[in-house]
Amino acid sequence: MNNTKLSFYTLIAYDYKYSISSILSYYDIADEIILAYDKDFKTWTGNSFTIDQSFFDYIKKIDVDNKIKFYSDSFYLSKNNPLWNDSNERNRISIQCKPENYIIGIDSDEIVLNANEFKKWFGALIDLKNSSMTSSIKTVFKTFGKDVLIIEPTETTNVGTSFRVQYRKSRNLNQGLRNVKVINSPMKILHYSWGRTLEEIKQKLNNWGHNKDFNLEKYINFWQSVNLENFLSFKNFHPLRIKHCWASLRLIDLKQYDLKEEILKEIERWEIV
Repeated sequence: MNNTKLSFYTLIAYDYKYSISSILSYYDIADEIILAYDKDFKTWTGNSFTIDQSFFDYIKKIDVDNKIKFYSDSFYLSKNNPLWNDSNERNRISIQCKPENYIIGIDSDEIVLNANEFKKWFGALIDLKNSSMTSSIKTVFKTFGKDVLIIEPTETTNVGTSFRVQYRKSRNLNQGLRNVKVINSPMKILHYSWGRTLEEIKQKLNNWGHNKDFNLEKYINFWQSVNLENFLSFKNFHPLRIKHCWASLRLIDLKQYDLKEEILKEIERWEIV
């Protein structure tokens, strides 16, 4: 058993509306929550965005236990390397977390599906020193009302760490670290990476750290062409051409997940069609 507390963080930018569901999905098990955004309202690629005041008001409303704090700073520092800006922001957030806490990073378009199960499992761990932690992650490719197309197979992502200032590629840690213990957690994440409107997809891809690594227009056209009649015909369609990574699509209903009613209501407010 351990008494280690959990510091959760979420990055806030142009897709801030998704973060409400993200925060609600882990709020109950977090000991502190850090929401970070660029003080000049710049993305990692230097594009400008805005955050409506209603968002800050709503965060204040749901923060009934006073767990949440905002951290704003300049995170657009490299004009030619958005992925470095991504990693740098996470590194600076890690310093903001309480030194004795374990750090869990949940991005704004991600929902923790089994927070209570994870918390119980985490509390039973004995040794958390010099460790990183993984989670399974189901990526949403496209939505049609309550029907959701999930990318298969389920992937694994680095979600937690005991280290500070060791992020190198987004949530991935410095590969040069020695004696790192990798802990595979039971946490399950639903990632609304591509489950957005067309305009949001364009905005996301134009601000993505890998946006220079593939033909954006061509891939957006492909995404538009996917529907409930033809989705089974698409195989190995990852934009970066990573073999066996995105092998196929599977149709699911969100009702199969044990999500809080308030989270489902938030998802409905996204008005994705």
